[in-house]
Amino acid sequence: MHTLSVFINSINGQSPTNDKSKRIDSQFAIYRDRLPRDKVYVEAYTDATSPYSAMLNTSMKYMEEGNEQVAVVNVHRPGSLLAIDESAYLCDLYAYTYPSFTVNRAYFPGDAHIAYDMNDYLAVSTELCGNILSDIAMQDLATPCFASINLEGKYDETTRQLTVTAKGEMLPEAEAIYGDIALTLLVTEDNVKSRQTVYNQTTGRTTTSQNYLHPHVLRGYLTSPIGSPIETDGTDYSAQFSTTLDAGWNADNLTVVALLTKAVEAVTDDNLFDMDVLNATSLTMAQLKEQGNPVELIMADQETPSPICYDLAGRTLVNSRSTGSNQPRGIYLVPQKGGAVRKVMVR
Repeated sequence: MHTLSVFINSINGQSPTNDKSKRIDSQFAIYRDRLPRDKVYVEAYTDATSPYSAMLNTSMKYMEEGNEQVAVVNVHRPGSLLAIDESAYLCDLYAYTYPSFTVNRAYFPGDAHIAYDMNDYLAVSTELCGNILSDIAMQDLATPCFASINLEGKYDETTRQLTVTAKGEMLPEAEAIYGDIALTLLVTEDNVKSRQTVYNQTTGRTTTSQNYLHPHVLRGYLTSPIGSPIETDGTDYSAQFSTTLDAGWNADNLTVVALLTKAVEAVTDDNLFDMDVLNATSLTMAQLKEQGNPVELIMADQETPSPICYDLAGRTLVNSRSTGSNQPRGIYLVPQKGGAVRKVMVR
């Protein structure tokens, strides 16, 4: 970490006296290495009584379409039906209005708040707001990253115990710039049926939907809500956490979201600007179950690769392994000799 000092040499053509009031100090970091950022973390502070929250959810869907490098979490207003006590501090620190959202909890210099507010534009075009969200997220995706993060998991359907292991590499720059690093593991659920005020474009009125399907609802934490400190063996780290899923949660709709932040004893107004997310990733329950039943890369052991394969929707595709090119990420069904079919995955 370095300190840059700027001195004012002239004011209206006159040389000022050399005192501390004419000096501006600012700290900056110089780094030699960086890592690819896994995902951008988008955290929305939502309110089921606001029709704009439903509009923001629609904009978030536009942002997520075709974009696998975004992890979204919806934190519901304290005291509401889908709120949890552990997340109330987030709303206290960031949610100056509802709905609002942060991207990597990062502050953009010159703004009045860390969170963004789109309420003046959501009613005009949710698709336009989704495009703006994408632009903000992709801008943050390019910011320097000094720690990687990958998730592995196991789930016991009988006991409903979920175990998640986070692994990654920590560059020396991470400790030099941020000090100790903390890992936060959150659990979200999609398609949670609950009340939501919505806007009817036909009548121009708001109504309350009793069966609204809420996306990305924050359900709980596997770690401390402000993150649990992690230790490295010099460059690599690994941390494992377990929890028993609530009986009321639909396990098939769950996603584990992981965040790396600066490790602190408490998040306050004084250190809020230092609490941006250093890196993030996520793991859906479907992906977790695939890990428990690993599959090989397409045609890895066949002498003559099949020229075709099928996606899970049954569409016939060209097996790019047979043409020497790279197969897009996904799960495929590949015909085998003798009429058998192998389920395989490309990562």
